[in-house]
Amino acid sequence: MTWPKSNSEWWRAKIGTNKRRDADTDLRLAAAMWTVVRVWEHEPADAAARRVAEILRMAERKNKKTNL
Repeated sequence: MTWPKSNSEWWRAKIGTNKRRDADTDLRLAAAMWTVVRVWEHEPADAAARRVAEILRMAERKNKKTNL
């Protein structure tokens, strides 16, 4: 990761806070049996959709194996 040169301390603190918040959110969602898929605004929509579809296929296969 490349850090911004301007206002760098503020950005480091903000990004650190965001990472901690995201990790906490991931843990809470996982505890509630949710699957977290993070899609970033710069990510091409078709690539994100393919990734989500693959995660759903994997979950479906896992559920089928579990229910046998």
